[in-house]
Amino acid sequence: MEAARKRGRIGGRPAIDEKTKKHVRALFDAEESATNIAKEYGIGRATVYKIINEQK
Repeated sequence: MEAARKRGRIGGRPAIDEKTKKHVRALFDAEESATNIAKEYGIGRATVYKIINEQK
């Protein structure tokens, strides 16, 4: 990891932007299943639930 950082690499997954989070929340509020939302956006189901719980 240290060598990669020296080359300018950060590591980890890219963050999900606010626009995508709003879409995920809207779909979930419209009674779309977390599984379908996750497949559509290429994220995990757990990530969908994290986004939903951030709102609370």
